[in-house]
Amino acid sequence: MTTSVKLYLDTKRIKKNGKYPVKVMVIWNRKFNLYPTGIDLTEQEFSKVHLDKKLRKEFGTISYFLEKADKIANGLEHDFNWLGFKQSYYNNQPEILQGSNNMVSLNIFDHIKEYVDLLHSEGRISTKSTYILTSTYLNKYLGSPKKPVLLFRTIDKLFLNKLEEFLLNTEGLSYSSIGIYMRNIRAIFNLVIDQKKIISRDLYPFGKHGYTPPSTKNTKKALSLTEVGQIYNHKSAVEFSTEAWARDMWLFAYFCNGLNVKDIAHLKYENYDVENNILSFYRAKSRNATKDKLKKIEVFVINDAKGIIEKWGQRPVEKSNFIFNILEKELTAEEEYKREKNAIKTINKYMGKIGIELKLKRKPTTNFARHTFSTVLIRSGEVPIELISEQLGHSNIRTTQLYLDSFEKEQKSKISKHLTAFKPKKENSQQAKNTAPNS
Repeated sequence: MTTSVKLYLDTKRIKKNGKYPVKVMVIWNRKFNLYPTGIDLTEQEFSKVHLDKKLRKEFGTISYFLEKADKIANGLEHDFNWLGFKQSYYNNQPEILQGSNNMVSLNIFDHIKEYVDLLHSEGRISTKSTYILTSTYLNKYLGSPKKPVLLFRTIDKLFLNKLEEFLLNTEGLSYSSIGIYMRNIRAIFNLVIDQKKIISRDLYPFGKHGYTPPSTKNTKKALSLTEVGQIYNHKSAVEFSTEAWARDMWLFAYFCNGLNVKDIAHLKYENYDVENNILSFYRAKSRNATKDKLKKIEVFVINDAKGIIEKWGQRPVEKSNFIFNILEKELTAEEEYKREKNAIKTINKYMGKIGIELKLKRKPTTNFARHTFSTVLIRSGEVPIELISEQLGHSNIRTTQLYLDSFEKEQKSKISKHLTAFKPKKENSQQAKNTAPNS
């Protein structure tokens, strides 16, 4: 008995967007079942989806599922049954690999969960959250089955292209976010191929002739010195208000090697050499790195940064105490993560208000503090462009820190004057003199 497959617009189920879900109708033995494509269209759009250029992406996704259903139906041939078709359509086929000692799953969801548990045990909560979201979006793409199964062998270039379209058009994600989740999928593939060795390199869907995760052109996030000067000279109505704290934390990040909030939060008084005006520490994100890969960061503390510590630093000044009131002792990794996120949110909220008040063209978030630091040094002409990246990302900031760390203290003092070049020359030269390290 033959099986037929066609498209169907389910007009019985109108969505909140005023459209109807497009489904694949499979007919066998005078009975039919409907399967989702993840696309919603109006009746007019459905009638011309294959003709309208504006609907080309939707047509591509619909065609993928239509062709998939047809391929599954033809593959089952005389052994067609609804359960078998459903399992294949949703990739819901249990499959395991017989190992020497145990049974190893070939379901990517199992390996994502295992890696999430590892990240949790290492306290890498931020990275853990991106893998949880990767799993969530994969599940949505498959139609949100209760026990999702996605076999590695079913993930090819076409699958990943369709997944990207789904995340972009249906979920409304940016290419930047999509890139994160796609790179996570790639990382899981690398893990099971190179470390667990349970699937062949031939199944790798990435690489030169495979799928490439989207990457966006980095938006320049550096402020001009004039704009930094406006922020520096901004005065809050209440000296010790949350707004004043947010502004000072932004400036502290800018003055101190473009520190991110996570590193600022983890600073303790034991990291602060007051006599030599130096903050020395290991980056919070590298806490799980091997000993030979750990790199101590040194930040030269200019007078303005020192003033911020004196104003907002916690008391008593004891080596084991955090400098700023963002974290406290004996917090779990999740609690630390929430405190850090809340600090970033608070700083960005009030810096947004300050930006509006100062009529800045862009909202000066914490990212701007980091990027502006590097750009100011590049534009100074005294720091080689080869060694300081124009933008500070997780990969580039290490290069910047390694370079600054190689300076002698006198050189660091000389370079730091460029960060306050918005000040009158006499005042700036006096600060450099005051913060010169002891010999």
